[in-house]
Amino acid sequence: PDTGVGAPAKLRTHSVSDDESPGVSMKKRITIHPFLFAVLPVFRLFAASMDLCTPRVMVAPLIVLACVTFILWLVLTLLMKSRERAALLLSLLMLLSLSFLDLTGVVGWALGRQDCHGIALVVWGIFLFLMAYLVMRMRSPGNLTKVFNATGVFLLVISVVSIAVHSVRQKATSPTVRSTEDTQLPEVGPDAGTARPNVYYIILDGYARDDILREMYGYDNTEFIDSLRQRGFYVASKSTCNYPQTASSLASSLNFQYLDDLAKLVGPNCASRAPLTGLMQDSRIARFLRQRGYTFVTFSVGIPHVEIPNADRYIRTGHLGEFSNWLIDLSVLPEFPGVRQLQYDIHRKSILNVLNEIPRTCELEPPIFVLAHILAPHPPFVFGPEGEKKVPAGLFRFADASHFTGGSESLRDEYRRGYRNQLAFISRKVEATIDAILAESSSPPIIVLQGDHGPGSALNWEEPNNISVRERTAILNAYYLPDGGDKWLYDDITPVNTFRVILTQYFGTHLELLADKCYFATWSKPYVFSDVTAETHP
Repeated sequence: PDTGVGAPAKLRTHSVSDDESPGVSMKKRITIHPFLFAVLPVFRLFAASMDLCTPRVMVAPLIVLACVTFILWLVLTLLMKSRERAALLLSLLMLLSLSFLDLTGVVGWALGRQDCHGIALVVWGIFLFLMAYLVMRMRSPGNLTKVFNATGVFLLVISVVSIAVHSVRQKATSPTVRSTEDTQLPEVGPDAGTARPNVYYIILDGYARDDILREMYGYDNTEFIDSLRQRGFYVASKSTCNYPQTASSLASSLNFQYLDDLAKLVGPNCASRAPLTGLMQDSRIARFLRQRGYTFVTFSVGIPHVEIPNADRYIRTGHLGEFSNWLIDLSVLPEFPGVRQLQYDIHRKSILNVLNEIPRTCELEPPIFVLAHILAPHPPFVFGPEGEKKVPAGLFRFADASHFTGGSESLRDEYRRGYRNQLAFISRKVEATIDAILAESSSPPIIVLQGDHGPGSALNWEEPNNISVRERTAILNAYYLPDGGDKWLYDDITPVNTFRVILTQYFGTHLELLADKCYFATWSKPYVFSDVTAETHP
């Protein structure tokens, strides 16, 4: 009988896929482009956001995308009976899906309109259908595989080189040494007590002073302020932040020092927050308390440049993280039902997780120093006044001030409304958290409840005016200092003096209080500080 040997391929008794054809070497069969196009957006996004991120933010997205790509490749190969055709279609799918926001921008530019996500989704579907048709009709995909491999490698190399160059520049502008004043820890005085109270430093991101809430938001916060005073808190009624951005504010307060020396070291053109992150992750207050037996406890925040993962206890709160949300926003995923809501649901839950976990730290062996950074009432506004779920329109963003409003009066109104509602709910949750801390503590703890800066409904990051500066700098600043610690407090105390007061009262360090000043810096020039102390009070 005829075995088919030497017969034309069309007369053989079984079909041969494109990548199984005789004479195709293993070298030619190498197909890596689906993985390259899948991970390329991660490297591109990191290259564009290095001033605000650390390399660790790429790890989870890279693993997820690699796994998803592998699974999809297997499924498409089974459906299409061709590994190379499946790889080509998958690369095109990844390229179109993970750069959907770019496609939306092109469509918007072509049509001369902004809100065109629906039209862009139709264009995306048509492109995908045409690409699938062409791939299926292609006679021999081998040569195109080579082109895709080479293109993927080339684009990835460009991103990697960009990251490397930026890293070198960052290192050149980052300080390699600190001043003696920054590194030297205070000495404990002979009159220091033996008690080592637990210390809770709770940052409510963007929480405004009560007079600003009345004047600019039409909100009376008297009930919350009075409830704090009834619980024994001292509320500084004229307090301002020292810096209007989270990273600079916390870098200053945790080191109880102004950032003038750092600004000189990095220079005016530095935009990287890495030097500020370094000061937060190796702060003077954490080192001082650790030397005295304290366990340093922090919670994950989701904002890469203000994370402190090197604490003794780093408690994860279940957020996606800003970088992962950016990556999702670049893709086609938010166009599908439920995705945006899921992003906001995860963020909402992570805020509640922090508030619920703070009192549980009382179960740890004392003494402990707990730093809890709560991303509220800062945008996005995901809570109604009674805690009801809110899903803001548009893509998920942590954007604040002019990055939120874009100068639009309607968006300013939306900001004030969302902020007011979220603050009302968060205030009640904070009351419950404080009550739980006090109830669970075996001895009276130290509790500082503080805004890192104020809100930003009126603020243009690059062109601030007196009204927006006053709004941005007026903060909630409340202290629960047992055993007479409030004797050191005063109405216009600022965060730079927070731990100077605490260390003097409870550890006998006798640190001098610094002049309470407020400095403004634009978003693009975070180390060019202007003294706006005179503008912070009417």
